[in-house]
Amino acid sequence: MDDRQQQVLISVVLSGQDRTSIHRPELCLVGQGWTLGELTTTRFGGGNGVAAALWNLEREMPAGKGEARVPVKSLFAYWFVGRDRVETTTAGRL
Repeated sequence: MDDRQQQVLISVVLSGQDRTSIHRPELCLVGQGWTLGELTTTRFGGGNGVAAALWNLEREMPAGKGEARVPVKSLFAYWFVGRDRVETTTAGRL
């Protein structure tokens, strides 16, 4: 799909017994060139659904071959799943 405004990207990070692979998502987002905007929370699936952190992001990307760069906005939702709980923050996960 070439229309970046219509893409949905999903990542799942599994750590097992190795807790060093899990870190604050904003570290990777900034490293990938995103500028962090407002951080809010939301709930997927209604009142009893999964609580998630929701970042508003922006970065510049080429509009096409040889064309100027244009700002692209994105939403990034994440949550941490433990043995018996779901957390939206790194502090809660720890």
